[in-house]
Amino acid sequence: MSVPLPAPRPTRAIRVIVIGAGFGTANCGVAALASGTLTSIYHAYPRAHVALLDYARKPVTHEFRHAEHVRKIPMIALRFSKNPFQRNHVVRLLLTAMVLRLFPARRRARLVRRNDWLGPIARAHLVGALSGGDSFSSLYGLRRLLYVSLPQLLVLAVGRPLILLPQSYGPFHGPVSRFLAGTILRRAERIFSREESGLDVVHQLAPAAAPRSAFAYDLGFALEPRPAPAKVLAELDDLLQRGPVVGLNVSGLLFSAGSASAGAFGLRENYPALMRGLVTHLVSQRGCAVVLIPHVLGRGGESDISASLHLLRELPPDVRAGVYRCDAELDHQQVKHVIGHCHLLVASRMHACIAALSQLVPAVALGYSDKFRGVLGSVGAGDLVIDLRQATREEVIAAVDRTLDARSAFAARLESRIPAVRDAVLNFFVSLRPPPFPRRATPVHVLAQSHSTPP
Repeated sequence: MSVPLPAPRPTRAIRVIVIGAGFGTANCGVAALASGTLTSIYHAYPRAHVALLDYARKPVTHEFRHAEHVRKIPMIALRFSKNPFQRNHVVRLLLTAMVLRLFPARRRARLVRRNDWLGPIARAHLVGALSGGDSFSSLYGLRRLLYVSLPQLLVLAVGRPLILLPQSYGPFHGPVSRFLAGTILRRAERIFSREESGLDVVHQLAPAAAPRSAFAYDLGFALEPRPAPAKVLAELDDLLQRGPVVGLNVSGLLFSAGSASAGAFGLRENYPALMRGLVTHLVSQRGCAVVLIPHVLGRGGESDISASLHLLRELPPDVRAGVYRCDAELDHQQVKHVIGHCHLLVASRMHACIAALSQLVPAVALGYSDKFRGVLGSVGAGDLVIDLRQATREEVIAAVDRTLDARSAFAARLESRIPAVRDAVLNFFVSLRPPPFPRRATPVHVLAQSHSTPP
């Protein structure tokens, strides 16, 4: 049952910092999270001053289009490198903030304000962390967990309330990752999980955080699509006139693991072989046009583009003729627009699935972690998740066939759910009500406050 939300407060010019999502990465999912978050912030506070706290060699300013406005989004640039003596190295700044806790309050506040990196954090009304959506976990290794956690610890050390925005939590393997995660969860002002099961992880690591934790939809549902180039749209329209069009997102993360994917992610089948078999079936047996839709761009490593090119080279000529690859360089909003032209999407990237579902396009999620069933289940599409840790190739193909045949019914189901989801995401920051910011705030004072009552 939905609860009416207060109207946005257009006259309040609050200062907001967003951590763990930005536009400097080739990952369209991270950019989608950043865009959805900014859309929700500006919906609640049209005059908000928003900055991104992110890793970069030097700060840049991003342009973000919201409604009829173009917003300038500055970056507070941190470093995460082998040289901890850099002035903006996250470890050096964290140690500086901790040492300043020993100073008298007024002296401490003055020194923080003069610091180019600590000062903006101390002046923020609201600091929200996203951790790339799913990196608050040891699933990708301890280094990745440190990468996303250190800026959050920095915010806490400076003394500003930290809000963990809707994301996935866990798994956490090993005492170091559990200690690190538990430390942040115990001190966070509010904790939001995009999966109901994520709340169980939070409560296990930090039982006292239960009153401050709640479910909320992934903010990527608020991402607005932007038209792809005319040439791309013309080619898509031509494909749509011939028959069913299936968008296929091939994960570079899983593809690059190759035969090792079973060991690395616990997959039952060899992922590259699974992709070859699925494409061959869709083209040869179902007469579909398959559109390869990368969601992590760039080249090499975990790039979906590299994985798609590799897949194409391994297909026989007659199958390759039914596969379309977009050569244009698209941003995350244009990629979403392309996905919206498909009859069905099959994807191993979470935000590719969200891009489809938010446009009423059924998406078969080829999942490798619990986040897929949790996020898709939250919008009534949990039955579209195929767990690659358990499913055989035959089961994957059968599930895609069933969804393709019943795509109209799935689209109708989404039409009954997605508008309410989008409204909830747009109003997320309206409902937050950031805590009042005292005129003479001093670093670290917030850490001593009780967390028993949400702001």
